[in-house]
Amino acid sequence: MAWKKGITIIGHSQAEGTAGSSPMLQAAPWLHTKGGVGGDKTVKTYKNIKVFTSALPWPEAAGTPILFTPGHIGVGAWLDMTLEFAPSPLAAHPYSSPYQYPNTRSIPVTPSRYQAIQGEGGGVGGGSLVGVELPLCWKMSQHFGEPLYLVKLAIPASLFLRYDQGLVSALVANYAWWSPLDNFDWHPTTQRLYQSWKQKMAGAAALLDNDGDKLDIRLVVLWVGDNDSNLQRDRVREFEKAYKLMIRQIRSDLVTNEWTSLPEHQIPIAMMGIYDSYNGTGEGNPAFINGIMSDIQKDDHYTKWINTNAFSNLASYGFTDPFIGPAGHISHVGYLDAAEVIYDAFVTMEA
Repeated sequence: MAWKKGITIIGHSQAEGTAGSSPMLQAAPWLHTKGGVGGDKTVKTYKNIKVFTSALPWPEAAGTPILFTPGHIGVGAWLDMTLEFAPSPLAAHPYSSPYQYPNTRSIPVTPSRYQAIQGEGGGVGGGSLVGVELPLCWKMSQHFGEPLYLVKLAIPASLFLRYDQGLVSALVANYAWWSPLDNFDWHPTTQRLYQSWKQKMAGAAALLDNDGDKLDIRLVVLWVGDNDSNLQRDRVREFEKAYKLMIRQIRSDLVTNEWTSLPEHQIPIAMMGIYDSYNGTGEGNPAFINGIMSDIQKDDHYTKWINTNAFSNLASYGFTDPFIGPAGHISHVGYLDAAEVIYDAFVTMEA
């Protein structure tokens, strides 16, 4: 039996990734692998990064995504991370970073927005949509000297706090096609998106168990809160209690289900901070939530707050972003920088 070292990424669109793979590869020669580099139609496969790929196709005709249901273990496969330019949602792998190849499991925005961002050349610089997972997993693989296993669940526009309390009108409008509408938060007590993450983890671990191996999560990247930052302050005040509960629940579930070899209190968690330009700084909520994360790390060596405001956005490079505006989402260089900071934080927590 061998422990297969891995990480899990949880969150909303910043975790999903809205940068183009073509500019990322051009900016980071160290990410180049055999098989050619450059050009929007480059297909690149990373043998040192294994991604759990669950059977989640493009949403059905009615536009309702397919979610795991409680008690159902997601069936999938561990595949090499692959970047592929797909100009159409009808292509075999239309949305490479979170979709079927390698399908790091995400729910997209409405198809019309999808097609706008994935047209030839792409509003984000071409290639596949990618996030922090590619450079971070590369670094982690080099750190351990073996392939790195990734389980990712990132849902654009998802809230951390309970979605059925004080719904944000803009989110309701953007996700009117989602059904049921209120199943859209990460709060650990609602068993909505958090439950779906657990089911995906169970499916990923079961496949390794079948081969006589064990999944060994060594880092959790928790990227939630941006969509909560424009709620009323009385709602945001709930964040600290819920966030600490989330950290405890993640660690407990990883140990209880034998998804890590680490003691519960030593599981490293990178707490991705609130991006000021995502929803603006109204009412001071971004600083308020960032302060909560910063305080948590003072009492817990195995948590690190990551100041995301240090990372450049899409607008910095002249790219467009049909989601919330080009200043709201992180650029290819921003994700490269984020991977470096997260990795450095991991090394500190591991020491």
